[in-house]
Amino acid sequence: MKRTRTRVYDSLSLLVPDIMLAVQLEKPKPRTSEERLMAAVLEDALDMLRKHPLLRPSSADWILADDQAWPFSFVNICAALNLNVDCVRNALREKGML
Repeated sequence: MKRTRTRVYDSLSLLVPDIMLAVQLEKPKPRTSEERLMAAVLEDALDMLRKHPLLRPSSADWILADDQAWPFSFVNICAALNLNVDCVRNALREKGML
């Protein structure tokens, strides 16, 4: 279990800016099964952006969509994990992943 959590946060670490305040270093920890599943879905999308160029368009489309009707949409996952949608998207753009 601990390995999975660490891997999720390693994937999310590429969204961390180069300079941070000490209070920003604490990462939100998924508590429920649903939150862990949502974190895994987000991790998978980030892995696809990073490692699989042929799958990049479908991951990018999912990340850029503003769909809120589906529980596992990017917007809803970010909300459930207390991540700012625009900040995540901007960080991915800055890293050249979107």
